[in-house]
Amino acid sequence: SKWRVRPSLRFHVEFLVAMVLMSRRRIAALLLPIGVAALARIGTAVADQCSAGVCPRVATASVLAQDGADAHALQLLQQSNAKVVKIEADSGIEDEVVEDPTGMTKLGINLSVKWMSKPLPPGQAVDAIKTVEQVLSLKKPIQRVKTFDLSRTNVAIVEELVANPRGIRELVVGIGNEELFELDLGWLESVSRRWKGTLHVAVGNEPDRESIPAALVSRSIDTIRAGIPSAKISIPFAYSIMEVSYPVKDAEFSTQFKESYRDILPKLDYISINIYPYLSAGVPGVPMESIMSPSQPFLTQQISAFKVALRKILPGGQALPIAIGETGWPSCGANNLRPDSYAVLNNSMAFMRSVAEWLGGPASDDVVVAGNLFTTFDEELKGTRAVERYYGILGVDGRPKDEFTCKTNATEPSVAWLEVDYPECETDLNWMVENFEDTRLAEKFVGRGISGSLCSFQQYLYDRWASCPPLYRPPGSVIYSDGVHAWGESGAYTKCSSWRLVEKYTDRGPTTAPLPGSSKNPFSHRRAYSLLGSSDLPAAGHAYDGGVGAPRDTLQVFWINLDASFSRREAMQRRFDELEQTVMSGTRLQVTRVPAVTT
Repeated sequence: SKWRVRPSLRFHVEFLVAMVLMSRRRIAALLLPIGVAALARIGTAVADQCSAGVCPRVATASVLAQDGADAHALQLLQQSNAKVVKIEADSGIEDEVVEDPTGMTKLGINLSVKWMSKPLPPGQAVDAIKTVEQVLSLKKPIQRVKTFDLSRTNVAIVEELVANPRGIRELVVGIGNEELFELDLGWLESVSRRWKGTLHVAVGNEPDRESIPAALVSRSIDTIRAGIPSAKISIPFAYSIMEVSYPVKDAEFSTQFKESYRDILPKLDYISINIYPYLSAGVPGVPMESIMSPSQPFLTQQISAFKVALRKILPGGQALPIAIGETGWPSCGANNLRPDSYAVLNNSMAFMRSVAEWLGGPASDDVVVAGNLFTTFDEELKGTRAVERYYGILGVDGRPKDEFTCKTNATEPSVAWLEVDYPECETDLNWMVENFEDTRLAEKFVGRGISGSLCSFQQYLYDRWASCPPLYRPPGSVIYSDGVHAWGESGAYTKCSSWRLVEKYTDRGPTTAPLPGSSKNPFSHRRAYSLLGSSDLPAAGHAYDGGVGAPRDTLQVFWINLDASFSRREAMQRRFDELEQTVMSGTRLQVTRVPAVTT
């Protein structure tokens, strides 16, 4: 006989018994195409593998590869998550061992088409994951997908994966912050019954930054835990919850975060952190090699600091597993300020390949339990800033990016006001004008004090991103720009009311929302300035001293507040409201909150 049969009859018998006990139907299916003799030869192959030490770790079986019937047997054994060893009838046992289909990778990806002007169909969106694997030259497939909320497009992606997983074995279903207020588990319970892999639920997305009450987050976790006990629950937080991250031993969360979430964290299966080394690009003392290296030393240090802070607030200093909810690098939107000056395609691809290699390999084993790349696609409606729209590994069409994918004027020479200090301001104002009335974006703008006027846009961009100047600025030196005036000694003349912008957007004014039929009644320069309380156009080079609508007897107060400190912000605003009642007659108290911009 050409087959090498070793004296392991006892093992053959034990193997057959084990196979019968494991699945009677499956052993019957095996017996039909290949017979008992073939099973004996399978037992020989298994004995060979067990003698090599493989058997104790992974259930091992072997099949013949002689004809189509044996291919059927191979398929059956693969379905039982077995390590496969092929035996050729004419050449004995092969040395090559097929990859273990049970081996999981920690690497996952965020998947969304919600903010595309023309969202890709869910099937095409899921299929694009294979393109991502090719673009990043991954050694292992992506087996974990995360969505963001229960919007129509995200629900469609989940349903597509449930119907055809395409090798995805872990599904992280995100619940949006606003969806926590009316949480309905009906659909999610249905997904849990139909999904064959591991189901995770991400409760909110950085809820602490969006004024979502911690008590609501806690109640949502309890509801999900009761309705879907098998689900693994996490909350994605931004790395900005870190008050101190260096030196690592002194790492601390912010006081507000500790007060709000200290008792909630023990309810989680693991905590997710949205972390972007990109934001540290160009920071003195942070070498680019430490950010871009496949060993990810900078990212590892950031997470080490996070672990230290986490242990300090958990009962008894216990550990809680950490996953990366998001990490990525934009490929477009570069300007002359860091970190956006590093937002180019080469940097983006270099980081994404490095961090994917790190997450997919053993170097990250003791650091995180999983990590999700952000994100699969560019989404042209994603945000007001160009960099927000270009985090995708693929373009909006689902294809790999090239140098023509980047579409923004942020890198072009500009004649806009204050371009040196706020190079993205006009680009962001353009986006606001074009997209403010898009009903799909209403959730981004509601409750933000935006009227549709140019100056309301500018103030929003300052509050949210600090990409534009504020409407008012603390007194400072006079700065001339564009032959007109910029900051004055006691007030501010701002970009939103410059002649050029008013001429450009004839359907609205600096302080006036779009008017019905405004395209037929464009604002003139003089009408724009009359809205600011000035009857005459200022002379070129003259320092405007009055501010936008600021009366002569105005007491201006500027106070600094971290964006995340909502409770303290409200308390300060109440104090100023009370103080305004005590100001002498004829004097107006003008209070401006200046958000602290941290990196």
